[in-house]
Amino acid sequence: MFIEVSSKFVALRDTDDFSRFHVEVPADMTLDGIDSALRAANLGRVDKAGTAIKIKELRSRVGEGREPPCPALDEMIAYATGMGWVSSDGGDLSAHIIRNEPKK
Repeated sequence: MFIEVSSKFVALRDTDDFSRFHVEVPADMTLDGIDSALRAANLGRVDKAGTAIKIKELRSRVGEGREPPCPALDEMIAYATGMGWVSSDGGDLSAHIIRNEPKK
């Protein structure tokens, strides 16, 4: 799963693949632009490690329309917690930023 961010939208992609997690942005998007887009979508923010994604928001968006809620997401968050990628209060999941080069 990853979060695609542009100046026009923020969207979750590949929500059935919990083996990876990151934020993809256009190569020329500034950190301020990424931060603004994530905050406007109420999904997270830029921090010193890359991005801090709100786990509560992520759960609600990934779990949308799924009954029961998604156990694979719980497993991904548990793994991330063990790796130190979850904030000490358990509210944010770290995700690195991948910059996509323009297609030629």
